[in-house]
Amino acid sequence: MPQPKLLSKPWASDGLKNNIPAERNGGLAQEAATYAEGFPSITMTPISVGGKPPSGKDMNGVLYEISAHTVWQNQGGRYRFDQAFCDAIGGYPKGTVLINDTLDTEYISLVDANTHNPNSGNNTGKWEIHAGKGLKASTIRAGIVQLSSATNSNSEDMAATPKAVKTAYDKAVAAESAASGAVNTTGNQNVGGEKTFTDTAFFKEGAFVADSVADYAANQWLQIGSNNVNSYFYNKRSGKYLSMRNDGELRYDGKRLLNTDDLLGIVPSGTVLYFAGQTAPAGWLKANGAAVSRTAYAALFAAIGTTYGAGDGRSTFNLPDLRGEFLRGWDDGRGVDTGHLFGSAQADAMRQHYHGIGYISPNNDDGAFVVRNWTTAEQQNLQFINGNGNSAIRTLSAGSNLSTTNAIDESAGETRPRNIALLAIIKI
Repeated sequence: MPQPKLLSKPWASDGLKNNIPAERNGGLAQEAATYAEGFPSITMTPISVGGKPPSGKDMNGVLYEISAHTVWQNQGGRYRFDQAFCDAIGGYPKGTVLINDTLDTEYISLVDANTHNPNSGNNTGKWEIHAGKGLKASTIRAGIVQLSSATNSNSEDMAATPKAVKTAYDKAVAAESAASGAVNTTGNQNVGGEKTFTDTAFFKEGAFVADSVADYAANQWLQIGSNNVNSYFYNKRSGKYLSMRNDGELRYDGKRLLNTDDLLGIVPSGTVLYFAGQTAPAGWLKANGAAVSRTAYAALFAAIGTTYGAGDGRSTFNLPDLRGEFLRGWDDGRGVDTGHLFGSAQADAMRQHYHGIGYISPNNDDGAFVVRNWTTAEQQNLQFINGNGNSAIRTLSAGSNLSTTNAIDESAGETRPRNIALLAIIKI
C-alpha cells in the first residue's frame, strides 16, 4: 500500500466553521452538533415532517478538529501531558507515550489510569524513559550512548573514543617501561638511585632520613613527622625536637620560640631610640614634635598622652621633639634635678665656680697679677701690669677670691661634650 497523502492543513482551515462544543447547552440551535450527541436526531428527520438539515459550519468544524490531529501527527508531533485531558479520561492508560515539556525525552506509562505528571519527577513505577535525551545505555539496557575522550572516567553509560583508547594505551606502555625501576606500594624494598617526586608525597608514619644504613642502625637519623598535636623534626641522636604546634606555636626541645608578635611586644609603645638612618623604620616615627592621629597611633597615645602637646585637642597629639637635644634621666623624686618636670625641656647651663689667686713674684713686668704691699692679713693690694706698662690697683679683702665665672671665652652658644648626631625615633 502506498503512503497515504499527508495533510498539511486541517479540513476547512480557511472555510466557515463552528467551534463544536462538548455538551449541549441552552443557547444552541436544535440542529447544532456536539461531541456528546454528534448531529442530533432532528437532523435525521425528513424535512417534510419537521426535520432540519445539519449545519455545514458544524460539518466543517468537526472535520477541522479531527483532521488537525492528523496534520499534527503527519508533522511528527508528540503529545504532552495535559492535566485537563487526564482528568477527563480518568488517567492515561498503560502504554501511553508522552513527550516532556522540553520536547527532548519521551515517557511511557507503566500503569493504567495514570494521573502522575512525568514532568514533575518521582516517576518510579509510573513512567519510564522511552526515548530521547534521558534514555542512557547501561550494562543492562540499550539506549543512547555518549562518546568521551576522557581516560579517567568510571561511567557505565558512556563509550570511549579511539582517542581515549590510544591515550590509555600510551600510558600503559609508559608504565610498563618504568615498572622495572618503580617503588613498590607494599612490602619492604631497598630503592637505589635518585627518585624524583613530581607530585605530593604522603608518608603515613613519618619520614626517616639517614646518611647510610649504618647511620640508621646507629640511631643517627632525622625523623620528619606529624601527629594530632604538631608537626616536627626529631633528631634521634640528640633527642631534640623542633616542632610547630597546630596553633602555629614554634617549640624547640619543649620550649616555645619567640615569634614576630613576641618580638614586637618586647619594645613597648613610647620607647625612644636613636637610628643611624635619616628615615624612621617601620613601626617607628621620628621624635620631631609632629602632631599625629590619636586613633592611627592609639597605642602610642595611650603610652604618652598629651605630655608633649595636645595637638588639635581632639583628634591629634604631639610627639616629643628630641631634635638637637641631649637626654637626661627624669629626677622622679630623687632631689638631684628638682623642678625639672617630666617631658619638659631645660636650657644649657654651667655650674657656678670661682678661681683663687695664688702668690706671684713681684716686679714682674711681663704682664701679670703682681702682689704689692702685703700690709696686713686684712687687706691685699693687687696691681695688674700689662705689656705696655699700664697698671691698675685692685684691693681685695683678706681670704677673698677673684671670680672668673664670667671670664670664660665661649666659642659656641652652648656647653657640650663631643657628640654625633643621630635620628631620634619613637615606637608607635
